Amino acid sequence: MNVLVVDDEPIIRLGLRTLVDWEANGFTYAGDAEDGLEACELLDALNIDIVITDLIMPRMDGLALIRTLKERNRPISAVVLSCMDDFTYVKEAMKLGAKDYMLKPTMEPESLLEILRVVKQDLELLHKERKELQSRQQELESTKLMQLSAKLQVYIHTEQGEPELQTALFGVGEASSLVSLLLDTGSSAAEADWRWTGCLAALP
Repeated sequence: MNVLVVDDEPIIRLGLRTLVDWEANGFTYAGDAEDGLEACELLDALNIDIVITDLIMPRMDGLALIRTLKERNRPISAVVLSCMDDFTYVKEAMKLGAKDYMLKPTMEPESLLEILRVVKQDLELLHKERKELQSRQQELESTKLMQLSAKLQVYIHTEQGEPELQTALFGVGEASSLVSLLLDTGSSAAEADWRWTGCLAALP
C-alpha cells in the first residue's frame, strides 16, 4: 500500500516519514506534498492508496482534497491529521469519507500503524468486492452475447424468431443501425474469446 503524506509543515512530513518502519509493516512511504494541489498531481504518478492529510493548508486544504479523492476512478482512503482546536473540520472530513484521524501533538507509531492496518484491510476488501463485481458483469455480458449468438444461428437455419432477434440487434424504434457480427472459423464460437472484437454475436 502506497502512502502519501500531505502537510504544509516540513517538520510534520519529516516526522511521519521517520515515525515508523513503513516497509517492515507492509506499507510504502511513496512521497509527500505541501498542499492538496501538489498531492493531486502525485496521486496517479505514485499509485497512491492512502493519503494522510492535514486539514488547514494553503491553496487546497484537506477537505477539498478529500472531496477530490472521492471522485477518483479507484478507491483512495484518507486519514486526517488535526490539532486540538480544529475538531469541527475533523467532523466534516469524516462526513466526506475520511477513515480516521490523528492528533498531531500525540502521534505515536503504534496508533499510526493501527489506523493504517484497519484502512488497509478496508481497501483490500473493497478491491476484492470490485474485482468480483467486474467478473460477474463480464460473465453476464458474455452470457448475453452467447445467447444472442445462439438466437442468430437458429434464425439463419430456421428463419424463426426474427422480431425478437431484430430488437436484440437493432433496438426499438431505431432509424438505422450498424451491427458487427463475427464469423468464427474455429470449431465453436462458444469456445472462443471473441468479446474483445466488439461484435454483438458470433457464428461458427
